[in-house]
Amino acid sequence: MEMRTTTDVLFQYATGAAPRLANPWIGVDKVYIPLNYESRHWILAEINMIARKIMVYDSDTNLIGNRKFNKFMKPLSTMLPLLLQKVELFDRRPDIEHGGDMTSWCVERCQLVPQQKACDCGLFVIKFLEHLVHGESIDLVQPDKVKFFRTYFCLNLWRSRVAV
Repeated sequence: MEMRTTTDVLFQYATGAAPRLANPWIGVDKVYIPLNYESRHWILAEINMIARKIMVYDSDTNLIGNRKFNKFMKPLSTMLPLLLQKVELFDRRPDIEHGGDMTSWCVERCQLVPQQKACDCGLFVIKFLEHLVHGESIDLVQPDKVKFFRTYFCLNLWRSRVAV
């Protein structure tokens, strides 16, 4: 089995070569990436191509302090402009201001994010993604609805036969 680096995988994602049914990043203004912090917490990163900014949605902001958060996000914010240059996104998207600037992109932690009670970060990431993609407010993703969300996803997986 061939070993692939993180850079290889991201290149495939950016060009639309992976995962199956993916769109190349050249055709979108925003890309959403779930990120895992220290194998114990999921957050959602929204890459805004036009604003050259990464907005992070975190359902448990008390878990990762600002210093640790900045250190965790630094590799993505630094590598992103280099990756986009490699896939020629800046050359093919004149609407994205570039001017040869390869500095790290701004990372911002969204302050108005519903907070989970415990162990629901993965579910919150999925619901944040669902709402953001459809242009809906993430305010509707509330901890008291977690049981409903779990049932909703379980039934949808069963109905579509996606589950193994």
